[in-house]
Amino acid sequence: MSVPIARNTAGQEVYFFLFSGADINLTPTIAAGDFQISIDGGAFANLATLPTVTPAAGGQVRVQLSQAETNGVSISIRAIDQAGGDWDDVSLTFRTTVRTVDDLLHSSEVYEGTLTHKEIVRILLAALAGLSTGGGTASVAFRDVGDTKDRIAATVTVNGNRTVIALDGS
Repeated sequence: MSVPIARNTAGQEVYFFLFSGADINLTPTIAAGDFQISIDGGAFANLATLPTVTPAAGGQVRVQLSQAETNGVSISIRAIDQAGGDWDDVSLTFRTTVRTVDDLLHSSEVYEGTLTHKEIVRILLAALAGLSTGGGTASVAFRDVGDTKDRIAATVTVNGNRTVIALDGS
């Protein structure tokens, strides 16, 4: 499984559990040097921030990544108990991305013609789930889900072929 990590971005967190055999270690002792990071196959180095168990005695380990620790394409974290055997060794590898899903949803980047991602989704929602008017006539319209405006207005032939389309994704 891969968890999306934004490239070169501070304040990101990764959560996972440490195991001793088949059991989750609820109270692992974490010390400097136990958790190390490698960026793009480079040498392993200690994490900038020592991971914590959260909630206390809950067994879930939180790793907080600095901006520098996410400045690569491939991020590998290894957890090896330096004092010996408190938990089984574990390694995690993440691919970073310049863009996340949130970026796409709120982007003003134009994808098709003059339409943004948000406008395209609004138009698709109208076509798939909005009310329609004019079926069987020369002018067909698909309304937004709130029924406040035409998102798609089309002039069609007697065979239903669209000859003119007006889109409103605003």
